[in-house]
Amino acid sequence: MFGGGPDIVGLVEQWQPEKWYQSEKKFENDLAEYLRQNTGRQTKVRTQGRSNIDILVNDQIGIELKRKLTPSKVDRLMGQLGRYEFTTAIVPVCGTSENAWEELVQRTQQGPGMGFDQQQEIIPIRKERNDPNPRGRGNQDPFGLGDGFL
Repeated sequence: MFGGGPDIVGLVEQWQPEKWYQSEKKFENDLAEYLRQNTGRQTKVRTQGRSNIDILVNDQIGIELKRKLTPSKVDRLMGQLGRYEFTTAIVPVCGTSENAWEELVQRTQQGPGMGFDQQQEIIPIRKERNDPNPRGRGNQDPFGLGDGFL
């Protein structure tokens, strides 16, 4: 992705949290450290404050991590993503209900007309506690809807 640089999407898919944290911020820090350890020195990985994207990679890829996503939080997430100007936004979701996951996948596939730029690609990646699938997308179908949830 991006001119032969590291495949950030692939790294986020492969990431397994050190443990199942009680706070979203600890998941963010774990993921940021994993990315720093698994990308070259030329890759900048920065964590942001509360008003900005959670993790920024090379000033091009935004990562907005969510913990315990619910259907009511999906609207707020879509509003957040609509304010960002990244061509790629990755959304790792650490624990979610089936309803919230299905809504997120549907909304991110719709693209234009949902409040974010037509050029923005949003990639949801599901993470579950004790996920036996190291890619985090589930084994049942190509959309990663799997059968486990929190």
